[in-house]
Amino acid sequence: MTAPFIRIRAAAIIVENGRVLLEKHAKDGREYWVLPGGGVDPGETLSEGLRRELREEIGVETETGDLAFACEAIAPDASRHIVQLAFLASITGGTPKVTGYDARVVDAAWIPAEEVAGLEMYPAIQDHLAAALRDGIPHRAGSLGNVWK
Repeated sequence: MTAPFIRIRAAAIIVENGRVLLEKHAKDGREYWVLPGGGVDPGETLSEGLRRELREEIGVETETGDLAFACEAIAPDASRHIVQLAFLASITGGTPKVTGYDARVVDAAWIPAEEVAGLEMYPAIQDHLAAALRDGIPHRAGSLGNVWK
């Protein structure tokens, strides 16, 4: 079976005072943590989509920085295929709080970096994220943005 589409998800790694901002989601009877962000709409750049999602879901204005890492999450039956691009970001306005825009988002919290590896995250990036936070996110790539001519 082939996935009906590939979902592109832009996510933010926002770090302040040794803590990373995460969202807690509740879905299908389970709770897990995610990097804040969400799906990018057609016609939107990754940065625009990321800023929109953060504004809608947790009420903050942000600036998007370098690409820190990318990962894929493909269901064993190929029913879902998500490509997540995690960008460094910073808050330029507002205070993180659940806005109610997306009912799955039940919390927005600053999690100490040393606790990240012990969390249930989706996609399952907690070990990679914990190591990157510990090492100062050493591997970064610039994003060229929209280069269509």
